[in-house]
Amino acid sequence: MKRKSIMKGMSLGLAAIMTAGLLAGCGSKETSGGQDTPVQEEQTQEEQSQPASGTEAASGTDKNDPAATAASNGITLPELPDGVLKLEVSIADYQQSSEGTMIQEEWQKRMEAYLGCKLDITWTRTPAVDYADNELVVLQSGQVQDAASVTKGAAVNEYGEDGTLLNLADYMDYMRYYPDYMAETAGGEDYAKNEDGSMYYFMDGFYNPDDIQGAQSFTAFAYRFDLLRDNGWEPPTTLDEFTQLCADMQAKIDDGSLDLDYVIINNTKDYSLYRGFVGIFHTWDCLYYNGEEWVFGPLEDNFREMLKYLNGLYEAGYIDPEFATADFNQGQTKATTNVGAVCPTLWAGSVASWNSAKVMKIWNGDSLSFRKTIPTEHPGNGAPDSLPNP
Repeated sequence: MKRKSIMKGMSLGLAAIMTAGLLAGCGSKETSGGQDTPVQEEQTQEEQSQPASGTEAASGTDKNDPAATAASNGITLPELPDGVLKLEVSIADYQQSSEGTMIQEEWQKRMEAYLGCKLDITWTRTPAVDYADNELVVLQSGQVQDAASVTKGAAVNEYGEDGTLLNLADYMDYMRYYPDYMAETAGGEDYAKNEDGSMYYFMDGFYNPDDIQGAQSFTAFAYRFDLLRDNGWEPPTTLDEFTQLCADMQAKIDDGSLDLDYVIINNTKDYSLYRGFVGIFHTWDCLYYNGEEWVFGPLEDNFREMLKYLNGLYEAGYIDPEFATADFNQGQTKATTNVGAVCPTLWAGSVASWNSAKVMKIWNGDSLSFRKTIPTEHPGNGAPDSLPNP
């Protein structure tokens, strides 16, 4: 937060962000696994007010009760002039803005009830591609708004260490819900926090108590369900089955019985095509926590094996050669105009946007129908030979 906004705004703002996710409702992308929230530094330790001790309210309201409030969660928040919390928030828009939507309005209504004050939020919304391109510039300038979505966690940590951003780990007493996210994800707090225990942005998309396949997943696989159905194919469950499906589709493309240009397309050049395969090969494309230690994925043997596998698919002609140049809009056009049948790297929410796209073409009298599946394991290091679960 800016220094003119004193601790009153900080404690309330943190409570709001942690209750339901300040950036909920981002268009076709399920909020998520790559969009996180930092808060800008504003005061010294001496200025930090503390919540009331204990986590149980006098009323005994369970924190998961829809009627729960900050007060019922044992948090004492300061009073504000006129009972209004003013925030400036910068977020990325993903194809469809959340502004004015029923979900956004309901979110604000519930946040106001939780905090016991009115929210006056000035939203700065930027198309996702432009937002990502300018993110480092904003961090370097130090002109971060009160809260902002981010995609570059490593950069956020760097500027957090320099004092530009707030160390959120100092405010865990205000958090009643985020610890659940950390506890339910692999690595827990060790994954969500830095090695020294600091935390300069909120990771989201971990907690999935209903075990919903694909929830918050960046590495969903999308298949043209109508093509699978009409040709008697099933979504593959192993890497061998996936390779065979690609070969079967290519054979029909070659003999003219399948109206496709390529088997595999990419969602957008901004997401590396291999991102959907790194988990299958027990690696990642950046620094990550493997359950025991922090490692850099691209240096691992499994990462090289994954690249060899993908090169084989490309050499076989399965992959659209524009996988690294087509932008988000071009990717949607490709997905909905018979350019490709499989997209292995996308946010799970993109499937819904493709199925409802106005440019959708008719296939044998039926609308194109994409279904998402989630990749899991690649055989190796004792792992089961499994890929997507439909």
